Amino acid sequence: MEDSITDLQSRSMRENLLFFGLAEYKGERWENCVSLIDDFCETQLGLSSIGENIERAHRVGKFDEGRNKPRPIVVKFSSFRRRESVREQARLLSGTKFRIQERFP
Repeated sequence: MEDSITDLQSRSMRENLLFFGLAEYKGERWENCVSLIDDFCETQLGLSSIGENIERAHRVGKFDEGRNKPRPIVVKFSSFRRRESVREQARLLSGTKFRIQERFP
């Protein structure tokens, strides 16, 4: 039963990526996360119009003003193919403070 649940969770997260290192401020809303990811992909990865392919994006965890490290952003793309095009460009982030990784349960 646990294996079945894990499998279902993995399938539901198939189009998701986690973005690390993007600046955060108090009162940030999910709409801000979409535009932040869109701008990031254009400037850092050379991919334009990614925002059109994002179903939702939000920070993971609770905001803590005393924390020096920004929370990651989980992004659900409209298709696995578009997610892969972003993930493949993550190699361009080598040597920067930014990181992109897949999300698994």
